[in-house]
Amino acid sequence: MKRKFPKYFIVLFLLSILPLISEAQSKYTLLVDLDDRLYNGKVYSYYPSGSVIGNQFLVETEFGQGVVWISGDVYRNILLNLDVLNQQLLLSFTSLQGANKIISVSLAYIDSFYFENKLFVIERNDNDEAEIYQKIMIENNLFYIRWYKNLNLRTSFSVIQYEFSKSLQKVYFEKSGNRVEVKTNRKFRKLFSKNQSVLLRKYMRSNKMKIAKMSDVQYNKLLIFIKNLGGA
Repeated sequence: MKRKFPKYFIVLFLLSILPLISEAQSKYTLLVDLDDRLYNGKVYSYYPSGSVIGNQFLVETEFGQGVVWISGDVYRNILLNLDVLNQQLLLSFTSLQGANKIISVSLAYIDSFYFENKLFVIERNDNDEAEIYQKIMIENNLFYIRWYKNLNLRTSFSVIQYEFSKSLQKVYFEKSGNRVEVKTNRKFRKLFSKNQSVLLRKYMRSNKMKIAKMSDVQYNKLLIFIKNLGGA
């Protein structure tokens, strides 16, 4: 003989499991959203002692809103930071278990990302290692900037202390597909014709521009000036 349950018992049972179903669906949706191409990397573990002056990041220790592009897919409003000492892109997020996590993102799938009002691209060197460059471009003229920091030892009497340098630049200029590292204004001007070089020298001097020590605004202005040089 089959046992019959009152209808109200069945209703109560369904009501009791609805939150569980909802929670499971929520977790499943979140799991789908956590694309392995992005949420894939090692737990970030580089935390210098409090006695070290400065930090290892491009600008600040706080994470900021950013955008990541992976094979045409766009991931917006995610929390990023850039460790320029160790050349690592960092991602802060909440795990499925509700824990706050910071990982060093695998660069294997990432095409580019936007952070601190800068566009960064991922390129691979001759050893097939991923490298991070800021990219500033106008038509077929581009600046690629490799940001980095040094950890320096300071000694004063009996005190030994480490200090991070400010964020430094290695700058590369690409013209019509030919890319060259430019360390000085003089080396930069040599990439142009004699007449163009003279005009560049005057322009850069009057605007107090010094390669590898310029702001993004200055790099953009310089690219606009180069574009307008034409066949000068």
